[in-house]
Amino acid sequence: MAWSLLIRNGTVVDGSGAPARAADVAVEGDRIAAVGPGLAGEAARVIDAKGLMVAPGFIDIHSHSDLVYDKCPSAESKVRQGVTTEVVGMCSFSPAPVAPGRADLVQEWAGGIGGKIPITWNTFGEYLDHVRSLGPSVNIVQFVGHGALRLAAVGPAARPATPDEQKGMERLLAEGLDAGAFGFSTGLVYAPSVYGNTEELVSLARSMASRRGLYFSHIRGEAATLEQAAEEAISIGEQGGVPVQIAHVKASGRENWGKMDRVLRMIDGARARGVDVTGDVYPYPAGSTKMDNLLPAWMHDGGISKLLERLIDPKARQRAIADCLVDGERWRTGSGGMGWDEIMIATCSKPELAGIHLAELARRTGKEPAQAMMDLVMEERAGVSMIVFSQSEDNVAARRARAASRQAPPAQLRDVPARARGLLPREAALLLGDRGAQDDRHGRDQARPQGPRAGAGRTRRRSRAVRSGHRARRGHVPGSASPSGGHPVRDRQRPGRGRRPPLPRGAGRPGAHPSVAHAGAAVG
Repeated sequence: MAWSLLIRNGTVVDGSGAPARAADVAVEGDRIAAVGPGLAGEAARVIDAKGLMVAPGFIDIHSHSDLVYDKCPSAESKVRQGVTTEVVGMCSFSPAPVAPGRADLVQEWAGGIGGKIPITWNTFGEYLDHVRSLGPSVNIVQFVGHGALRLAAVGPAARPATPDEQKGMERLLAEGLDAGAFGFSTGLVYAPSVYGNTEELVSLARSMASRRGLYFSHIRGEAATLEQAAEEAISIGEQGGVPVQIAHVKASGRENWGKMDRVLRMIDGARARGVDVTGDVYPYPAGSTKMDNLLPAWMHDGGISKLLERLIDPKARQRAIADCLVDGERWRTGSGGMGWDEIMIATCSKPELAGIHLAELARRTGKEPAQAMMDLVMEERAGVSMIVFSQSEDNVAARRARAASRQAPPAQLRDVPARARGLLPREAALLLGDRGAQDDRHGRDQARPQGPRAGAGRTRRRSRAVRSGHRARRGHVPGSASPSGGHPVRDRQRPGRGRRPPLPRGAGRPGAHPSVAHAGAAVG
């Protein structure tokens, strides 16, 4: 027998939960044709995987790479870790739909997450056609962002949607689903998604139930209001008749760490009564997002241009400080309370600032930390991202242990290189029982922006399943070499519903066919 590719002498971990075993893997075209010890036959290419683990391509089930595919369609920081499928359009952010005349508004809104997107489309289908033209190296499962829906139908105003605007959002969501989207996501700590009330979100969920859409939610609070926010997400899925996924389950701020067990019990309780609710997690005690998210929601009313106007106004600044500064030392938002030495600059136009904390920025500039932060956001026109160390290592371990949660990288494609490229080595260390130092310094060192690590593409261990229960199967991913069976996301579709499968990765691009011997190797 002649194969396209034969991988010999590897240790196969097939994603089913079965024990690792010594076996060869034969690939013909884009399908795994045979798995077994001592496979006979010739092959166009042979890889000796002795000492390596061989696994199907990994699925990154929470990513913001759709905001940077134009810059890096080869997605090398993912494929070099073995990721062959990405779920994108998370936390209310997606590059489409875009209402005529509002491209600049969308570009400014997404700037702190992925930089300026070169928007040439209006509809979701036009956007997906643009992505296909890039020939991305990974398969793409795209969601519609609630923020994009609101910008297109309502605009950036902090107010409830009118009945006509609600119908407009539902129509745009339906068009997105028919074009190939898998559902919609919210980011209920980000403007303008934060301005949507529960009734608005339930109506959107109900409108896509017949299409079997999925609801992904960065919930309305991960700190003081964590439990209420988790209950809201569960209720939206339950009332809307759709599955719900709670994004990066965590309790932010030391004063809230004790709430994690209660939230996990809430998820368990909802599942026990038949609600299809799960969560995704990442193995870091830090999160990454836009720095302007440190500012209260009222400052974002009207979009980035209005935010920048308020940052010029000394009275608006003082109001923000009165809202958020606690005891003169900690800054409190819906994402928790944090010290200035727990907020790190990740990316901005000034490379020399990357990796320093706001406490250090204040020292360098001779300003109060809050004023230094607001000056930076204003100077960068809100195009600055940050890493926030607000979580407990014990909670990281607890949520990873829950079988109902999935494993998700915390950073976008390349903006925080050490976090994106170092994720699965970090996961491997956790699986092997090495949690590192039990304080935030370990996390800071892991997250500090730096160049690629030697050997970052090799990961010897990974979590045993993407998902538990009836959705834990690891199966064929179109365009990648995978075993037959079900796809853990696509299998929710009804047969014949006419929706597109994940966008296949393009042939001929750098990294388009990573070595299966590590492809199988492995944001907020």
